[in-house]
Amino acid sequence: MEVAAFTTRLRTELREAGVFRNDDAGYWVRGLWVLIVTACVWIAFLSADAWAARAAVAILAGYIGVQSSAIAHEAGHGAVTRDRKWSWFVGRLFMSTIIGASYSAWIGRHGPHHVHPNSRKDPDVRPSLFSFNETDAIAAKGLAAWCTRKQHVLLIPLSTLMGFSLKIAGWKHVVRRPAAEWVDLTLLILHAAIWIVLPAFWIGIANSLLNYVLLTWVEGAYLAFVFLANHLGGPTSEEACAWPPSLRQIVTARNLPSNRLLTHLCIGLNTHIEHHLFGNLPATRLSEARNITRRICQSHGVPYRECTLGQAFAEVHRYNRRMADAARQAQRSRRSLACEAGG
Repeated sequence: MEVAAFTTRLRTELREAGVFRNDDAGYWVRGLWVLIVTACVWIAFLSADAWAARAAVAILAGYIGVQSSAIAHEAGHGAVTRDRKWSWFVGRLFMSTIIGASYSAWIGRHGPHHVHPNSRKDPDVRPSLFSFNETDAIAAKGLAAWCTRKQHVLLIPLSTLMGFSLKIAGWKHVVRRPAAEWVDLTLLILHAAIWIVLPAFWIGIANSLLNYVLLTWVEGAYLAFVFLANHLGGPTSEEACAWPPSLRQIVTARNLPSNRLLTHLCIGLNTHIEHHLFGNLPATRLSEARNITRRICQSHGVPYRECTLGQAFAEVHRYNRRMADAARQAQRSRRSLACEAGG
């Protein structure tokens, strides 16, 4: 297949359809809405003392936190504005300040994800407690091996801690390089002052910390829902190696249904194929690109995967079970070799 012809045709048709036009008004509305709801959530936390009220506010806080991070995510791709300085301002406002995760740390991690999606070079799927390809599952040792053997049971619930891991990783990043990252460091301190220190004067430090832990957990659960539904379960880049690198962005991704509710909840990433193809495309334009991209992929014989939310999580489960099976088989092989050596 002629990759250049495919890419040229796709870009030409999308450009003629006006898909690449900016959405300044849309981002102004989203930004103001997120800021207003965030302020309301902060005020509500000062009076939420019953567990039901506390949980309800935490859910709203986690929800608006991910919506805020979505604006920062799009700013990082140049979708909000092409002006680099304004992109950094938007990213730091909506990520570093509002949700307390270092924007600069996230930028350093997210770029390689788009260059090497679902590969061993992708920072989002590097092995840690869990493995995301059979090579790493077989090689896992110690606690990582134990977790990988139970990955189909443990990964989804532990993924809800993603909010904590992102914030901790951000703090580590800025503390290691305080001179270079003084802006993000200052904003993270400001975030902690706004969400933990100031509320403590009204509701006490214990309640303030409890509220913050709850909202961070909800953020993580929400992020896990978006991330897992869009990333895991399909072919890895290594499995899609027969395709040219530029087309692996399509082959390794999948789209979920394009309805208003799911588009809002998935912060536009239910149209994940188009996002990986054109990162600087405003999220509000992604759905406009689907029909054209699907048609051109089909005419060129390029796999274009779409599925329901249930099918996506079924794929995630099968993928995790495959990793667990690989790790268990590796454990049995090592035990067998040890027995033979001992005998």
